Amino acid sequence: MAGERTAEPRATFTLRSGLAANLRCLRPDDADLLGAYFARLSPQTMQMYAPHRFDRQTADRLCMETRTDTEVVRIVVTVPDGDGPRIIAYFIVGFRMQEADAKRYAARGTPLDEHTDAYLAPSVEDRYQDTGVGSSAMSCVVPWLRQLGRRRLMLLGGVQQRNERAIAFYRKWAFRTVGEFPSKHACYDMIAPLSRRFAPRPESTDRAGCTPSSG
Repeated sequence: MAGERTAEPRATFTLRSGLAANLRCLRPDDADLLGAYFARLSPQTMQMYAPHRFDRQTADRLCMETRTDTEVVRIVVTVPDGDGPRIIAYFIVGFRMQEADAKRYAARGTPLDEHTDAYLAPSVEDRYQDTGVGSSAMSCVVPWLRQLGRRRLMLLGGVQQRNERAIAFYRKWAFRTVGEFPSKHACYDMIAPLSRRFAPRPESTDRAGCTPSSG
C-alpha cells in the first residue's frame, strides 16, 4: 500500500505533570534529537525494546529514510527543553508485516493481513515512563490508524514476558495474547482490534486527552 497513506498523525496533549507535549512524525532533520533520545535510554529499556540499534548512526539512517519509506511511520513525542524540543517517546508503526511475525501468527491460525493490519513498537524515555505519555500517544495513533482502514494492531516482534509493565499497558489497551515464542528471552505475541471500543480501561486514562494539531 505504498503511497496510499492519508494525513500524518499530529497532535498535542498534556502529561499528568502538566507539561505540554507534541506528537508528530519523525523528520529528516531530527537526527540530533533522535540520537540524543537513544543516548538517554537506560540499558534496561534498550534490552526490553530492540527493533534496531540505538546509536547516532542509526538515528541518521532512520531520519533519512523518512523521505522515502512509505511502509513505516516513525512517530515522536516532544516536550520543551531549554532552547528546543526534546524527544521523550518514539513509536514505530508499520504496515508491511515482518516475515517472522507473519509465520508465527499464521501457524496459530491467526494470519496477518498487510491491507488491514498494522504493527506497533513503542518506547518511552525512562524518566517519562508512567507520566501518561504512552496512553496519550495511543489515543492519537489509534484514530489515525482507523482512518487508514486498519482493523488490528499487533506488536512488532512481540513483547518479552519479563516486561510486566509493558504487558499491563497493552492489556489495558485491549491487546490479547495469541501465543508465546522463544527468543533471547521468552516472548508473547499480542494483538488488538482497532474497533471503536479499542480504548484503555478507565484507570489507565490520562488527565488530558489528545487534540489533533493543524498543519
